[in-house]
Amino acid sequence: MKKKILITGAAGFIGYNILTFLEKKNNVKGLDNFIVNDTKFKKKNYKNIIDCNILDKKKIKKIVEKFDVIIHLAAIQNPKFIKRNPEKTFDINFNGTRNIVDNLRSNQLFIYFSSNIVYGNIKKYPITENSSTKPNEIYGISKLISEKYIKISSEYNKFKYFIIRNFNTFGPYQGNNSYIPTLINSGLKNDNFEIWNPNKIRDLQYIDDLCNNINSLIQISKKKNNIIINAASGNSYSPNHIAKIIGKEIKKNFVVKDNQKKNIKLNVKKIVNIEKFKEILRGKYKVSNFKKSLQKTVKFYKLNYD
Repeated sequence: MKKKILITGAAGFIGYNILTFLEKKNNVKGLDNFIVNDTKFKKKNYKNIIDCNILDKKKIKKIVEKFDVIIHLAAIQNPKFIKRNPEKTFDINFNGTRNIVDNLRSNQLFIYFSSNIVYGNIKKYPITENSSTKPNEIYGISKLISEKYIKISSEYNKFKYFIIRNFNTFGPYQGNNSYIPTLINSGLKNDNFEIWNPNKIRDLQYIDDLCNNINSLIQISKKKNNIIINAASGNSYSPNHIAKIIGKEIKKNFVVKDNQKKNIKLNVKKIVNIEKFKEILRGKYKVSNFKKSLQKTVKFYKLNYD
């Protein structure tokens, strides 16, 4: 029997990819108000998405009760918007989440997309779900408070949940201001492209892997639930390594800026520990080949470059 799944923030990069992935085998609807959209695609490009603001309590109540699974991604995360509107950011990120959570019941599964930002300035690696949470800006604070509200509410309303602390994700449809698209588009536009902080390694997960892993999580949710999980690749990549792959695909060279003396090398093999997620999925946790995933992403932006 097909599950009825609602995805909030479905016009965003991750939301749109999860929607298109899950709708092949499920009855899926998206929800978005299209006001703050970091992707390059506008409202007319989206089908199967309900136009609704998550702060609209009456509408949200009627919508939420119709679904078996709610995947909640809707949030303000654009840095410029957050800087200009900190109070509005918190209102949407927390109270919007609260409007959904308050209407959940025992027969529903709630998958909440939190963020690695809740960990704040980490000094000990790799990051695990037990690492200290000390967010130092409004986005991270709104996410962490929402996490706590979900856990408390679940004790009363008995709905099942997963809280996903998501790390850097890349792939098709990502907004041009994100790290990977910025490098690709810069190379397509100019004779060469710049990389900064060459020693700053980062964990990067491919969007298709995240979609697969979320789908697997839904499948096992009756047996395992009410868990906080790090979602990442579990691998670390340097800007030099990333730029070499991109440069070869677009046939451009990269220039290293702000080199060695100003950068302290993060001397760790892994930024994120993903053993918990892997254990929950029992061998079904997917991590694709990074080079091939990045090559696919570059091809997408070459075709859609404007």
